[in-house]
Amino acid sequence: MPVRVQCACGKSFQVVDALIGKKVRCSACGTMVPVPGDGGPAGSGAAAVTAQAMPNTTTRARHAAAAAAARKPVKAVPAIAFSPKTVMLACALVGVPLLIVLVKIGPVRAMDQWKDLEPAIRDYTYDVVRTVCMEQYKGIVFDEFMRPPKVTNVMIDGPIMMFTLPNEVPIQGTSTEGHFRGTYFTREKRFEIDINVGGDFQTIKVESHVDDNGRSVIDKETPISPIPPASRPAVPKSR
Repeated sequence: MPVRVQCACGKSFQVVDALIGKKVRCSACGTMVPVPGDGGPAGSGAAAVTAQAMPNTTTRARHAAAAAAARKPVKAVPAIAFSPKTVMLACALVGVPLLIVLVKIGPVRAMDQWKDLEPAIRDYTYDVVRTVCMEQYKGIVFDEFMRPPKVTNVMIDGPIMMFTLPNEVPIQGTSTEGHFRGTYFTREKRFEIDINVGGDFQTIKVESHVDDNGRSVIDKETPISPIPPASRPAVPKSR
């Protein structure tokens, strides 16, 4: 059983009964204190031993160890820093290839498609306008004095820079019958053109499309009012 020991400094603590008759050191002042009991006279035996701590002493030791650990400086994790040159180089390595890919699948591809489409639109427009103009002379025999109508100029307002092929392409031009103006829809492959005939005396609204064989087919012709003079392109003089 534990034996209570009272030091002269007023400190009281407990030790195991195996230390009866021996001296233990006071944990408060360090003085050697005899352990009383029936095991023998106080102070008998050999050298003194240090008192074995009881639960309250153990708790203090743990608290002291925790406090020492808390006071121990914590090593800071070094921050990773990049120089401006490193950042610029990384952006260049990633951005330049990405920009090249975007240009190839965007403007370059669209411009390649436009190079093939523009002459086709010109030919379709020529066929539609010439066909409508020729219909105005049914039953007439042409000779050196009476010549058949013809398209003299086709102007296509194509895009300068584009990422995708435009759906609407403005068209205008002139024929020996007058002016014409309209739109070609690239996705639907169809035309809407206002064609002046008889020297701008009458305007015919024409709707047509391009078939699977690449030929222009007129779907509908509707007579309408003449094109206002202010919006007409200049008619080139024939020599």
